[in-house]
Amino acid sequence: MAKKTALASSDIDWISRDRRVIDGLDHLGIELISVNLYQAMLPGITNVTERARYYSFYPWCIHRYAQKGPTDRTRTNWIKWLRALDFSYATACVAHDQQSEEAFGSAVVGGDRASELLKGKALTATIDLRSSSSVNENGKVEASGAYFKNPQGGFGQYYRGPLLEMAVIVQHEQNAWPDVRLTNYAGRQIADVIDRQKAFQNLLEIAGEGRATVGNLSEIGSKVHPTSIEPRSREETILRSIFLGTDADLCRGQALEQMEWRSRSLRLMLDYMQRSELIEESPDYEYRWACLAKALPDGSEWPCSPDLTTIRSAWGAYQRNDTLNYCLECLMGVVLHLLEDGPRRPMSISEQIADMAMAPVAATEEFASMHALPKHVSQWVNACERAPEQARADPWGKLSTWQWADRLQDACTERDLPAICGLAVRVLGRLVTDRGEFRKHPFESIPHATEMAQSHEIHIQRWWSLIASHSEDSTKNFLVRLLLDWVIFRHLRVATRKLAGQGVSTYKFRPEMGKLVLVAERLPEATFTAPRVRQAYRILTDLRMVKREDEGWAITQDGIKAI
Repeated sequence: MAKKTALASSDIDWISRDRRVIDGLDHLGIELISVNLYQAMLPGITNVTERARYYSFYPWCIHRYAQKGPTDRTRTNWIKWLRALDFSYATACVAHDQQSEEAFGSAVVGGDRASELLKGKALTATIDLRSSSSVNENGKVEASGAYFKNPQGGFGQYYRGPLLEMAVIVQHEQNAWPDVRLTNYAGRQIADVIDRQKAFQNLLEIAGEGRATVGNLSEIGSKVHPTSIEPRSREETILRSIFLGTDADLCRGQALEQMEWRSRSLRLMLDYMQRSELIEESPDYEYRWACLAKALPDGSEWPCSPDLTTIRSAWGAYQRNDTLNYCLECLMGVVLHLLEDGPRRPMSISEQIADMAMAPVAATEEFASMHALPKHVSQWVNACERAPEQARADPWGKLSTWQWADRLQDACTERDLPAICGLAVRVLGRLVTDRGEFRKHPFESIPHATEMAQSHEIHIQRWWSLIASHSEDSTKNFLVRLLLDWVIFRHLRVATRKLAGQGVSTYKFRPEMGKLVLVAERLPEATFTAPRVRQAYRILTDLRMVKREDEGWAITQDGIKAI
């Protein structure tokens, strides 16, 4: 918890007028580049589209409404119909999880509310499904125990956009509800498959009744659960084809460029898993660093097939950019920690951090100490460079970029401010020379990314250019200027823009009488962005191209065939 600092004389009009304070995200306004990159590389999958079955379940909801929904097709009637099915589905899946003691849960929309209703209930107990999904006559969510705030549930909040991107649904040409319709070549086919499954007809019945016993819910849940897509079924075949772009007819409504990038990214993820044989930890984070280093978990070279090399290079560029962001956010965290002791002038705090960054980094039980940084920027960069032959021989060793980043994360966890400063600046120096494969721009192979990056102040290309233009400067002076421009003043500009544009205050510190005053109730943690890879691996697992075992993650024969 951050130390509360009295504002007293800083309670001036422009602050007092706006009391809608939120924690906010991305306090330096630098994560949008990374977000735009992974959106281009994995379109149709988002950070909240957790399960493959929703890509067939929601089209079926639209289809059933067209066949059996109320005659009066109003917005409110559609919302009531959809929410009843959406929450009934979630409750059935969670009931199955609880009876089967599934440790990892369903990741279904409304799962938390369903868990509350089911907790401690006997199989014969009746569960009220209607109250948690109800809306008023205007289609607005009013109940405090509602399973989801968005009137259109998980469809409206999470899956509508991806289903449009993948041409499973399209915008309705007329003023109608729902305001989308199924495509005949993809949406209708997947909905028809679900419609022929008796368990979904049973789900429709309990949604209409608004109640069911725990035992009945569990039985239905075992058959409609995200993990219950039948092997070799038409549903599995259609979903695989849509995600991987392997059926020209099913995918004919998709933008070709988007389909190809998603397909190649998924195939690259499968290729990495096949060549790794077994991944013991979470595969998504490993995959990102593997793309940067072009290496497999055992340290051997990743012999990527030629048609996937460009995709791997693009993901490597993403990881470098995201690591740059992470280092800057770590330095922002140090600013906040130092402000807990009281107001400080920007120059004073920047000089203190620069001094800590340049000092030697103390040894730990696992890692050796690091020498103090040299006096000039070019020397600093050279000191952080890793010889290419060493990187090839030991890509995951203690001098690797990944190990340095992990060591930085550990320092953040321990709130070791000198180590955070020293390691963040050394990783930043490493990123100058650890560039990967590119011809002119690190984002050049990613659709529209080069043009997008031109309108942003901070990204990996700008970092390289900044270092090149100041290579003979004093290292300390450069770091002081970097902290002022890319961290301290950057946060104030971003927070001021949000206050002016959105009417919310996201300030973690504010200026007063030439000093910075801490205003954060709690200090944010530096984080890497979440680039949809975890969700993609989970979808591949649902479609039986990847499997999770006690020892870790591995590819299946179907996954190998998909590469």
